[in-house]
Amino acid sequence: MDADGVIPKKTSAAQAVAASALLVGALVAVSGCTASKRNAGCIHTAIAVRSVPIASQTAPLTLQARLTGDGKPLAQFRAEFFLVFTGPTELVGESGKLANLTGYATSNADGIATFRLARGPAQEALPEERAVGYEVRLTFGNPIKGRYYCGSHAAASLT
Repeated sequence: MDADGVIPKKTSAAQAVAASALLVGALVAVSGCTASKRNAGCIHTAIAVRSVPIASQTAPLTLQARLTGDGKPLAQFRAEFFLVFTGPTELVGESGKLANLTGYATSNADGIATFRLARGPAQEALPEERAVGYEVRLTFGNPIKGRYYCGSHAAASLT
């Protein structure tokens, strides 16, 4: 994938699926660390998202999430944004859906993280894939400002 999020034509669907599988494996490993912190008294976090209307797969798209810790806005925290795609099973697997890490956004003083796709979700999709939703995640393995935070995630649809 180049800097604009375009997959070169020579990249095969099998290579793209393999890369996605490796990414999911890495995220599961990070989440495991987060789960162990939850039992050790980490600060509870929450993410609020809502469904976003989408005019077309190529229309500009803005996604937002509100991040909180113990009910207070989390400022300057990095959120991971994933697009959820549907498509042929050889691309998205037997479940019919695949969450693909699309990028990151840092929350402002109100805990709002905003992620924009200037060319819509199509800029991240493989041929025959269509974005149907998005997920936002906070994953932690190390303390931030000397405190441990529990990981969290939220999902919403693109309508």
